[in-house]
Amino acid sequence: MKNILTLFLLFIALNTFSQKEANFWYFGENAGLDFTSFPPKAIRGALSTDEGSASISNSEGVLQFYTDGQTVYSNTGTIMSNGRGLLGNSSSTQSAIIVPKPLNNNIYYIFTVTDGNNIDGVNYSTVDISRNDGLGEVTDKNIYLPTAINAIANEKITAVKGKLCNTFWVVTSDSNKFYAYLIDSNGVNRTAVISDHSFISNLRGALKVSPDGKTLVSASQGDGATYLYDFDPATGEISNEKNLDIHGLSSYGVGFSRSSKKLYISTGAHSQLNNRTGLINAPSNASIVQYDLSSSDITAINASSKEIYRTSTGYRGALQLASDGKIYYARSRQSFLGIINFPEKDGSAINFVEDGLPLNGQNSTEGLPPFIQSFFLDVGIKDEDTDEVVNFENLQVCIGESKTIIPETITGTNLNYTWTFDNGTTKVELPSSAPAYKLELTNLQTTNSGSYSLVITLEDSCTNTIEYNATFNLTVNTLPQVNSIDTYNQCDFDSVSTDGITSFNLESKETELSEGATDVNVDFFEPGDTNYTTPIINKVGYRNPSINPFNHKLLVKVTNNITGCYSTGEIDLKITATSLDTYTDIYESELDENINSLNARNSKGSGDTIFNFDAKIDDITLKNSSFNKTDFQFYFYLNKLDAEKEINKIETYTQNNFTDSTVIYVRISKGNTCAGVGKFNFYVNERPTPKGNTTPIILCVSNPIDSPQPFTENLDADTGVPTDSYIWYLNGSLLSGETNAILEANKEGTYRVEASRGYENDTSITTDNSFTTGYNTFTVLESNEALLEPESITFIDDQENPTDNTITVKVTGKGDYEYALNDDSLTNFVKGSENLSYTFKNVPAGLNKVFIRDRNNCGRIINTKKVSFLFFQRHFSPNEDGVLDKWKILGVDNTFYNEVKLQVFDRFGKILKNIDLKTNDGWNGTYNGKLLPSNDYWYSATLIDLNGNVRKKTGHFSLIRK
Repeated sequence: MKNILTLFLLFIALNTFSQKEANFWYFGENAGLDFTSFPPKAIRGALSTDEGSASISNSEGVLQFYTDGQTVYSNTGTIMSNGRGLLGNSSSTQSAIIVPKPLNNNIYYIFTVTDGNNIDGVNYSTVDISRNDGLGEVTDKNIYLPTAINAIANEKITAVKGKLCNTFWVVTSDSNKFYAYLIDSNGVNRTAVISDHSFISNLRGALKVSPDGKTLVSASQGDGATYLYDFDPATGEISNEKNLDIHGLSSYGVGFSRSSKKLYISTGAHSQLNNRTGLINAPSNASIVQYDLSSSDITAINASSKEIYRTSTGYRGALQLASDGKIYYARSRQSFLGIINFPEKDGSAINFVEDGLPLNGQNSTEGLPPFIQSFFLDVGIKDEDTDEVVNFENLQVCIGESKTIIPETITGTNLNYTWTFDNGTTKVELPSSAPAYKLELTNLQTTNSGSYSLVITLEDSCTNTIEYNATFNLTVNTLPQVNSIDTYNQCDFDSVSTDGITSFNLESKETELSEGATDVNVDFFEPGDTNYTTPIINKVGYRNPSINPFNHKLLVKVTNNITGCYSTGEIDLKITATSLDTYTDIYESELDENINSLNARNSKGSGDTIFNFDAKIDDITLKNSSFNKTDFQFYFYLNKLDAEKEINKIETYTQNNFTDSTVIYVRISKGNTCAGVGKFNFYVNERPTPKGNTTPIILCVSNPIDSPQPFTENLDADTGVPTDSYIWYLNGSLLSGETNAILEANKEGTYRVEASRGYENDTSITTDNSFTTGYNTFTVLESNEALLEPESITFIDDQENPTDNTITVKVTGKGDYEYALNDDSLTNFVKGSENLSYTFKNVPAGLNKVFIRDRNNCGRIINTKKVSFLFFQRHFSPNEDGVLDKWKILGVDNTFYNEVKLQVFDRFGKILKNIDLKTNDGWNGTYNGKLLPSNDYWYSATLIDLNGNVRKKTGHFSLIRK
């Protein structure tokens, strides 16, 4: 910002004036801000408003009162005397603005506007702050300001100082005209200066004049009509309408930067409360657009537009410039405000923070209090070297640097400049040779860190005393340390080990040089680059030049990454010609991937291994007395280049990617001196892989089991390598003498086989006696045919209800048994929940027997003896239809029974029929050739089977005639 505050602009000052009149803001749901501190402090206010509010402080920054356009609150938060009933509306975009009466420190005017649906229009009320012991009183209320149509005004109002001494302009509008009212020492001139503008159908949206009093912007919420105008602070006339392109969005808030060179428009929808549901309507798109007003050409202005913020979950919100030079954004229904931190910059450089200022538990709504825009026309202070404005900036410098700060050029009489340190607690004594306005800080130290403030007082041509305040923070940062380290001695063991040229890993010395600092960058430079302009790019593989190759020096620059402060130093490089020694090779068994698996049945070679290089270090020091573990450091690498650059060092206890025939390089150092380099091969011994089984092997034995048990199953664990040796375990116990690849197993259990393979290893390093082992597992299960014990079959013969007939079989044995009824076809066998017993249900009448087999196919299929099941009919109907035409006993088998005698009686005990069921198929319901009637009849049966067993049964049945 390079504007010059000329005498013309100072004509508009009055009495004693500074930007402190905007120190206190009250808005939203009891939210407030106190700008007497930096950053501002969140406070609680008495008002709660959907949109508009206004507040005012005196020139010393002391709060006077605030309002939502309807109620006036004193500086204690109580309602001011006669402070109710103003005709503003808290649901108006800008419900009110407060203007002090020129040349009178006690009188203020509150200008109010209603919302767009009200005919109360524009009014003003007078406050005398001297009354009621400084709490104030509204003395005149709701004085109507006529408009051309004498009807409604829209929701817009703004104010700015006039060109004439001790004057203000208050500007409002209706749908097609602007009204500018002059306020001077005589009060409010109710005759407006009227200017035309294009018709606006939606009256919502902010109206603002720029701080320099030259530009006016009118936003329109609904129809997107947003216009730019020229404002004349001498006459109040508004002219030269220009249509601002906001890309079809609905504009609402307006904010100018202090220089008046940047304009911000906010967009979005209304966050209306639904009184029926108690919910806020759904959020929609909201954004902030920036425009550059450096040019007066509207085409250039529209072309400069940049969207600096957009959200799909927001509402419309006001924008308001503050005394700290930042623009604040009302985040509707949120507990914070957004902040445009650097409004004078372009695009993303403005540093917009959506949740930039917490409101201490209170909520913002859509509005922020408007102020007389001239309050923010402040003096800028600049860094003399960069010409950048530093108001409210935090300048970062380094110890020993100098900084000169000067204010922008201003004019007036009785100019006085006072610089203070730490928020005014200490006056800065400037050198007598320096101009009074210039703050010259030389050879800065950390004690110079703090806040610097400039107060400028002067008298303008209107004889008003003007006070300007400007502040910036200064942080003097310490310099990073550059440590002096020993010479970096590197071994030259490349293809030409005598030329003194080799690779250095400069990065490996960064921690030493910077004393372990984590927030620094270390750069290296050739000795002639004393301006530190060309840092060495390849720090890991730096190769020294051929000029004086065995000794070289580099410059070092350590820079703090946060502050940019730096210190410089040097590092010496020395090269020693070194041959590449060959050390004894290492052999080690490959890892078992299953070593940590509790249920592993076999080993599984990983193809790689882990090795503790401490053992190798012991071997090297044992064979070379020049080295020892106390004074020397040993580092291992996977290739020669890594060893040269000292990168990708092998972690000696955790590295596990050593595959067969890996070449390992060892670098031996003593401090910063390379003492030797060697190499050796690393061989991985493969583990033997004996065979095993994943499913059990069945060993068929007799039932009962013979002793000794003669049957065996061969377990073949052969690895395919004839020289491998074997040992066997059964259930964890060693099987003595079993050392073959094949074991004849004669009992069930878990067999583990271990195969060992010998290698010609480096026995001075390897500790496993040069053998590598692998293991596998066999599971053997015994099985046999079922054995039927005496009384092993039981049955239930329900002779009147065959569905309840059952046969239960019980066996003994070690097999996996299944059972079949009457049919020993394999598809007929079933497996029950119990292995040694099974119950068949619903057994049919007749002869039945059960077959039993071992599912492991050990032994024969055995069967039970035959069991006879009988069924005595409950009824019959001898009507010759082929169904139950005769009464008889079902299930009688002549091959099983020697005798089956049956007698039939009537209910009086008279014998109706004697039947031999071995030769007769039943009774047909007749007696002496006559048909007997439907009735119950009785029977007596005697059955004698082949074994002489006698079964007797009596009962009754029904004869049914149909």
